[in-house]
Amino acid sequence: FSMEEIGGKILLIIRKGGSTRYEIYAILKELGVRMICFEEEADPACDLFFEDWICANCQRQADEIAESIVTELRCRRIHPDGVLTFDDFGVGVCSAVASRLNLPGLPGEMVMLCQDKSQFRFFCQSQGLPSVKHEVINSLEDIDKICATMSFPMVLKPRRGAGSNLVRRADSRDELRAVFLWAREALTAPFILSNATDTPPLMVEELIEGPEVDIDVVMRDGEPQYMAVVDNLPPPQPGFFMEAGCRAPSLLPPDDQDALRAAAAALLR
Repeated sequence: FSMEEIGGKILLIIRKGGSTRYEIYAILKELGVRMICFEEEADPACDLFFEDWICANCQRQADEIAESIVTELRCRRIHPDGVLTFDDFGVGVCSAVASRLNLPGLPGEMVMLCQDKSQFRFFCQSQGLPSVKHEVINSLEDIDKICATMSFPMVLKPRRGAGSNLVRRADSRDELRAVFLWAREALTAPFILSNATDTPPLMVEELIEGPEVDIDVVMRDGEPQYMAVVDNLPPPQPGFFMEAGCRAPSLLPPDDQDALRAAAAALLR
């Protein structure tokens, strides 16, 4: 995009994300984009990028938050040209706001599908795409069934959530029991999601060991315009899955990167 194409456009940012996003905001501002940010509370460190803030409680349903944002925009007579988020916990709200303002965005039903890891894996299977074995776990009684149909090592995780919260490895039946009890107790504390505030059910899936990557993709008119494979650095603490950082470009062999990009493109199409 050039300054002539986007200069003066108003962009609504849903949740500012971490400091790694600041460079993007700085470039957008240099291109003349006017940005307004929705967040729990204003951050003076970002006043350099954002013209204004819309602040509200984020611990609500996505539709409720979106409605309050749209109401505030109308009160201020602000008409965004686009709505964007870089934050996992802002995706549902971003989708709901885009729908209400008739702006381009992810369909709400697709957001819900992708944020439910169990349903997403079923979707991949229905499309003939690779997917790991998994089972939902609601009680200790489910462990016998899981151990009879799946192999260790396994990973226990919430069906919905982000940031590797409550994701733990189990190498035996006893470890699976222990991490399930640990996660179930932890879920009694507030667990903030992008589209709900209820307690997310847990699931178990087989662990596939090896290099872990992210694939960053920009889609336009149903086709990928940009694809980058990013290496996730190994977690510093055994048994947990929060990566220590990332590395781009990836150090994987070019053929492996091509295969990953092809798989991502097949899924997104």
